[in-house]
Amino acid sequence: MKPDKHPFRTPSRCDSRRGRAPLRIELAGVPETLLIPLYMRFLETQRPNPIIRDDKAREIIETLDYDFTRFKRPWITQVDIAVRTEILDEATSQFIARHPQATIVNLGAGLDGRFLRVNNGRITWFDLDLPEVVELRRKFYQDSEQNRTIAKSILDWSWLDEIGRPLGQEVLIIVEGVLPYFTEDQVRTLFAQIVSRFPGAEVLFQSTSPECVKKHRKIRPLKHMDAPFRWGINSAQEVVSWDCRYEYVAEWAFIDRPLERWRGLRYVCLLTPVYRRLREAMKISHVRLGSHPFASV
Repeated sequence: MKPDKHPFRTPSRCDSRRGRAPLRIELAGVPETLLIPLYMRFLETQRPNPIIRDDKAREIIETLDYDFTRFKRPWITQVDIAVRTEILDEATSQFIARHPQATIVNLGAGLDGRFLRVNNGRITWFDLDLPEVVELRRKFYQDSEQNRTIAKSILDWSWLDEIGRPLGQEVLIIVEGVLPYFTEDQVRTLFAQIVSRFPGAEVLFQSTSPECVKKHRKIRPLKHMDAPFRWGINSAQEVVSWDCRYEYVAEWAFIDRPLERWRGLRYVCLLTPVYRRLREAMKISHVRLGSHPFASV
């Protein structure tokens, strides 16, 4: 199989040639990592048969002044991001199909546009991120009656008060690309806060394995960023064990789809221990935190 071919360039240079001043990015630490999924979705969208399409990512990338060459040839990361985006979009859409008037909270939203991709016209959606990220986000996304932005840390529990919860309404929390940067105590506290405020809420979250946490510096796009991994699990069953109210719903490994995009890894997967480690390292989990207080008995 021939390697994927993409025009590897800094998109903002093209933008400046059209007479618009590029938007300089001044983020550091974990906030800077939001540029990784944004750029990977941009690259994936340019493929003839992409796993996902994100035209908003392309629109944003073409306005930014940032040296994306530091992400040089990150094909594994590109497939990783495309597959996790596909899984989260599918799982979120399925939740909305079951609960058309749900409240959905996207924690660590960065410059993600999932609301635009799954909106049914009836949900209430909140995108939350740090103030410096939200300042950047508001240059590309406008709040509406359906979709509001909250400029706070995930660990500032006052955001839970801003969400509110109409009687009987279901809640979905999405946490993509964030939890590996937290400590286990912080993750435990986050889940405990959610179940105390929104019993019965469901959580879709991305995680990696403890083995990957130890080796995270080998992930090429992270090499130039001060954003170390701190937490990992092999399965969401570990999270469920934290509290008797937590319920395992499902888990999806990235390596299981689509096989042809994983190149040589598809053959490595024939080795059972290696396949298990890859499944544990790249996954989306779905858990339910407690019983809905208004559910029929």
